[in-house]
Amino acid sequence: MKTKFLFFSLISFILMNVYGFAQSSRNPIPKMNKKMYKHFLETNCVYTENSLKAGEEGTVEINFYTDKSGNVISKRIIKSVNNELDKEALRLFNLIEWEPALDYGIPIEGNASFELTFKVKKYNKILKRRTNFPKKLDLAYDTSYHIYGIKQIDTIAEPILPRGINNLYKYIYSEMHYPKQAVELGIEGKVIINFVIETSGLPSNIIVEQTVGGGCTEEALRIVSDIKWVAAIKNGKVVRSRKQLFIEFRLALDGNGNYIPNQTNSGF
Repeated sequence: MKTKFLFFSLISFILMNVYGFAQSSRNPIPKMNKKMYKHFLETNCVYTENSLKAGEEGTVEINFYTDKSGNVISKRIIKSVNNELDKEALRLFNLIEWEPALDYGIPIEGNASFELTFKVKKYNKILKRRTNFPKKLDLAYDTSYHIYGIKQIDTIAEPILPRGINNLYKYIYSEMHYPKQAVELGIEGKVIINFVIETSGLPSNIIVEQTVGGGCTEEALRIVSDIKWVAAIKNGKVVRSRKQLFIEFRLALDGNGNYIPNQTNSGF
């Protein structure tokens, strides 16, 4: 079936009864925070050409169960739009990593509903903010949704950088805007971010492992979420892979920020 990377307008995406719970007791939630979760949906969705032309809109709802580790053990569509959009909602759902349900802080099996609304009329607003997808590789694509570690793959994912820049960290620090609040308060530190590089070359499941205050964490997330990649390869197939980056915030001697630390730190 012919598809193209046209975007949908995300009117609402709801994980029913999840983010509203206190941390001690809650249903399964995405490992991503709300902002990164929204960014993931807006950048990774493929709206099929047939559905766009037909003006197909609506909400797909998926009910699912997770085990004590947050692994999805069962799922089913309980609200459908059409076969194409149902499949796309399922595809996106399958890319998401989940935190398990909690009962007074103890991980338990749990369930929740993933709800995604497609709206053709407003997709252009988001499309204007969305840059091009990475070029599709002339290889077979793994469809298992398995995520490989760096030691399990044959060719690691490579960042797609502007012409003339061949070092990821050089690019990161050239894009960095040291947050004003952090400069004023003299805040420094290292933000550690883990994420998945999808077979499409887009980042997903962006999770902060170590934060730095004063807006530094948010700035690191902004930069990382915008980087696109040539996906990893294993056994001749394009696969999903994990990635970790260490982004340092160090003030210059004059206190103005924008200091570029050790660019030889690969973060791989």
